Amino acid sequence: MKRIGTGMIALFALLVWTACSDEKPMTTTAPAVSAAVVQAGGNDGRSAAKGKTDDGDDDNPDERQVATYNRWNQGPEYAFDVIGREGGRVKLDEFEIVVPRGAVDRPTLFSIKVKPGNGRNRPAMAEFGPHNQLFNTPVTIILPWSDTDAAKAKVHVIWWDKKTWVPMPSAFTTDGRVSARTIHFSMYATCGLTVAGG
Repeated sequence: MKRIGTGMIALFALLVWTACSDEKPMTTTAPAVSAAVVQAGGNDGRSAAKGKTDDGDDDNPDERQVATYNRWNQGPEYAFDVIGREGGRVKLDEFEIVVPRGAVDRPTLFSIKVKPGNGRNRPAMAEFGPHNQLFNTPVTIILPWSDTDAAKAKVHVIWWDKKTWVPMPSAFTTDGRVSARTIHFSMYATCGLTVAGG
């Protein structure tokens, strides 16, 4: 995994570096979805039609429903890795992508980018890439939970669909994070509000 601070270094590194992770992918199974999530249209990204995704206005998502992450380590704000058919991982602080074997057909640049900011408190949201690509099998995204202001609430991973945050079927990890599975990437966050009935 490479971590960088500027887009130019990433572009240069991508052009000269091709490597694949040899870590075994982790399998995360989401629990049964609450009635509120089903009624709210909780989805895994399958609403995208004919090979196109609805990546939303990722530059301006509404942060009022997003939990605040209280433990940012002041490190890089961007991480990436080229992952192929065998699968792999990308991790940035407590944000993570777990790509299972066969999710992509060729080496693909996966990335996580958090909103720039000062200090330790930031929105618990990140832009996951690549955009405009559907995966062959769902990919797991993992976000902070126990180190957010929503740590005592039963929350969900939420996805920005250009107009609103959409709750997704989610599971809590043993290390205090929350995960969801999706077949496309966009802006995802830890919900800062308890979903009714959830």
